[in-house]
Amino acid sequence: MKFKVYPYKKASKSARDLSKSLGCKRILTNVYQPRRTDILINWGSTTMPHLSANHDLNKVRAVRRAANKLDTFEHIFSENPDIIPEWTTDIAQARAWLESENCKVYCRLSLTAHSGRGIVVAETLEDLVDAQLYTKGAKNKYEFRVHVFKNRAIDVQQKKKRRGTNPSNHIKNHVSGWVFCRQDIDIPYDLTQSAIKGVDCLGLDFGAVDIGYRVRDNKSFIFEINTAPGLEGTTLTKYTKAFENYKENL
Repeated sequence: MKFKVYPYKKASKSARDLSKSLGCKRILTNVYQPRRTDILINWGSTTMPHLSANHDLNKVRAVRRAANKLDTFEHIFSENPDIIPEWTTDIAQARAWLESENCKVYCRLSLTAHSGRGIVVAETLEDLVDAQLYTKGAKNKYEFRVHVFKNRAIDVQQKKKRRGTNPSNHIKNHVSGWVFCRQDIDIPYDLTQSAIKGVDCLGLDFGAVDIGYRVRDNKSFIFEINTAPGLEGTTLTKYTKAFENYKENL
């Protein structure tokens, strides 16, 4: 059996690195016809044509749910409402949060943006803007990325401040001065279980879950699930091993 990687875009570095690590080809054309022995890895594509491989990982409909933040919250809310932040599409509700609670409101201008793009953080009524989705700040102390493959956490990283910087706490990403770390971190059991549940709710086989953790009541909040995460070093090695183990057990 052979892997094939279908990337969401031809220039995807993580898809290229994964295919190289697995020793397989990327599918860069729509004329590809899968063989019965192919294992097709959908790397973040919401537009992959219907390809009937016997084994395909991350079906298009599941990736579409993950790519759209409202779909993500609706699907997770229907089964596990406690593992996502409070959310609404109603600006009146967002206004009520700001008026009655000491919290931030995250206004998502785009449902399909990622890495903190398209988000306006409202701390006052004057900051509030028309948006497609609003989430109430969960006041979590820590944020993690949990990589899930087939109902198992294969890698966990914590977001920490880059040395010598004083980054914003509003949106924790590389651009704002945060980096992923593995050393000297405590990984709550409930955190990984929440990440696994979120991936399962969307019907995904694998995904990188950005998730916050609140210590005082041991609660986790999923922010988004990435189906084409950046891969390098240890993370690339762990994904490669997970895919290879999957093939061996077919």
